[in-house]
Amino acid sequence: MQPKDPIALKQKSGVIYRIDCHCGRANYVGETGKRVCTRMHEHELAVRRKDKRTSVAAHASSLGHDFDFGSVRILGQSDDRISRLLQESWHSTAESIKRHIDLPAAYQALREQINGADEGHTRQR
Repeated sequence: MQPKDPIALKQKSGVIYRIDCHCGRANYVGETGKRVCTRMHEHELAVRRKDKRTSVAAHASSLGHDFDFGSVRILGQSDDRISRLLQESWHSTAESIKRHIDLPAAYQALREQINGADEGHTRQR
C-alpha cells in the first residue's frame, strides 16, 4: 500500500452509512466513529443474538428479514460526531427503521426540495 492509496471502504472510520434490507422496503442509516467493518460485525452479532435493543436486529428477528451487510453504502464522512449525527438525520427517510432525531420542518422542506430537484434534473449533452 502506498501513502496516497485510497482507503478501502470497510477500513474507513468516522462515517455515515446505509444498510439496505433484502425486503427492499427498509434501510438503516447510522453513524460511527469506528471502522465500517467493525460496526458491520457488531450489527451481525446483534442480529445473531436477536438483540431487541438494536433496530437492525429487531427488524430482522420480528419480520424474518436479512440485511445486506456486505454492500454497505457510505453516505458521508466526518471526524466530528455532531456533524455525523446531523448528516445521519438528513439521510434518514420514512423507510429508515432507526429511531432517529427528526429534522426541523424547515430542513425537511429543504431536503424535499433538493431531492426533488435532483430527481427531476436531467443533463443535456
